[in-house]
Amino acid sequence: MHIAVSSWSFHRSLYGGTMRLSDVPLAVYECGVRHVELNDLFLTPSQPGRLARLFGSRQAPASGPDYGRKSLMRVHQGRLRGGTRLACWTIETDLTRRMAVEQSAQRAYIATAIEAARFLGSPILRLTLGGESDDRSAVGRAVDMLRGVLPVAVASGMRLALENHDGLSSQAGVLEEVTGAFAAIASAGATAIGVCLDLGHFAEGDRQAGIARLAPLAIHVHAPARAFDERGEETTIDYRSAMQTLRKSGYDAAISVEYTGDEEPRESIRKTKALVERHWNG
Repeated sequence: MHIAVSSWSFHRSLYGGTMRLSDVPLAVYECGVRHVELNDLFLTPSQPGRLARLFGSRQAPASGPDYGRKSLMRVHQGRLRGGTRLACWTIETDLTRRMAVEQSAQRAYIATAIEAARFLGSPILRLTLGGESDDRSAVGRAVDMLRGVLPVAVASGMRLALENHDGLSSQAGVLEEVTGAFAAIASAGATAIGVCLDLGHFAEGDRQAGIARLAPLAIHVHAPARAFDERGEETTIDYRSAMQTLRKSGYDAAISVEYTGDEEPRESIRKTKALVERHWNG
């Protein structure tokens, strides 16, 4: 297991224009972490607008991420300057689109992101399923979409991680079904499509059961944190139980710290890192 830090931890500074995506690796290094997760939401020619900052939108601006060579080189150089390794390249997708033109656009976007992730040195591309939680017909469309992009990923040595997030992926059973359709396909000797397990994206009563269900499928993990009690424990997630579950499942990849609050993030990143390490080793 190794710890990473997600660029979302610095969302306030990134939205506010006081930090660029290329600045994140050095900030992560200064927190004592050597792995970083970067989100193309912040790969923009200009900073998100006032409304986007106000509502904390995770959607990319209408112009989309800037995947130009100059933009990617800036991120690459920032990672080298920061002395960090890229654990995951993160994008927001909807694999359930119905119209052919929308499906084509999603495939092209994912292919572009795969090439960018390979250039930047990431072994994993994190995706979202999209769709509506009650639309079971969307599962087949998501599987078909993944079948269309998987050859590009495998050829690039890229593994695809589907996060338990909003919409269709809010149900653990859906992620089991989708990843199960590709269980026999390997990329660089490992599972080609797995789960990006977010420890916070569950209803309160479903969290431990959901973590236990998805941990065996996880190839990347998000460790969100917002507030801590006097013992240094996160106030909404039982990290002791979560780390025990991950260890029992044989998980041995990145656990990416994702500070979700609106305060200066560095101290909370350090607290979350310590929390993960304490319960992983305990």
